Amino acid sequence: MLGGLLLASVGALTGSPLCHSTRDMRMRALPKATASSIPPVTTGLAVEVWIEDEDEGASVWAASTVSSIEPDGEFSVWVTEWDSLEPTDPGYAAAYEEGPYSAEEEGDEWRRVTSKAQATAAPTGREAAAVSKLNLAVSKLKRAGLANEDKSEWAAITTAVEALYEAAAPVDGASGWQPIATDTRLVGDWEMVGCTSPALAKKQGLTGLGAAPFTQPVVLHYSFAADGRVTAHETLAFFGKPVILNELRGETAFSDDGHDMREKYSEADLGGQQNSPAFQGADATLYASLITADGTLRLGRSAPFGKAGRYYIYRKMPDGGVAQYLETNLLPTDGGTYLGNPTWKGPLERAP
Repeated sequence: MLGGLLLASVGALTGSPLCHSTRDMRMRALPKATASSIPPVTTGLAVEVWIEDEDEGASVWAASTVSSIEPDGEFSVWVTEWDSLEPTDPGYAAAYEEGPYSAEEEGDEWRRVTSKAQATAAPTGREAAAVSKLNLAVSKLKRAGLANEDKSEWAAITTAVEALYEAAAPVDGASGWQPIATDTRLVGDWEMVGCTSPALAKKQGLTGLGAAPFTQPVVLHYSFAADGRVTAHETLAFFGKPVILNELRGETAFSDDGHDMREKYSEADLGGQQNSPAFQGADATLYASLITADGTLRLGRSAPFGKAGRYYIYRKMPDGGVAQYLETNLLPTDGGTYLGNPTWKGPLERAP
């Protein structure tokens, strides 16, 4: 019964957008989007480079900062790993230039890092208060803004999100916070904890399958990889039990200023079908994307500032958080709930 019901629903949605890129999030590419989905190397970017430490007799990852970039994209760095030591320390070495490095060497000769201060610092002042108020607002939602009763909270969510945007950008609006394209904290797992989107609420999730009879959305998860890949997981309940998992797979890209993020999905396991032929691709743009100073929340708008838009709020999960959730709920850890998925035993797994 379950398989037949969902396959019928997928067939009915053939040719329809199966992501939150409808009306309030139009299916279109970002203007002047970067060719690569990997955040660009910029002057001042914190990196680590693989350096032979003659004193230790071994190679180490050394803290560095990008100092210059050549027209062909190759760059040099200032190695500062030992510059912070006292000059009298035997290990002291003044900062020095090293390079060139290329994009192809990422992971082998150099790697991106997130500033420890940025990753662990708590928001202060107005931002701390705004984060607290937004957390309180989303805690009142039954299903992350998708339930009918959640709509009465949308106004409070909007007020709290706009206050956080203002607190996070006290100087010059959208350019006042770190571009999402260069914020390495994006990598990892995120849960959508709130939204004010009529489109998502109508479809009860990303695919529209959450609106099928006896079905409702449970949670939406997003996993971002360092190479630009993005995977969306839509967990649905059938007769109240989380037994359906739809998985959408795609890539990310960013606007030239790095503040707008596009998710473009090219394949999906939907309604019990691997690489469902009903899925014709979908993309969604989150404008004015930012991550709070403490790294716990991510915000996005369905339209640029100055235009009416809906809001989306995501909470960062611990490392491996999505995999743990899926394992706990006996759902596949790779791909959707389709028969033959080697990471899923099928409906019988839940039988007593």
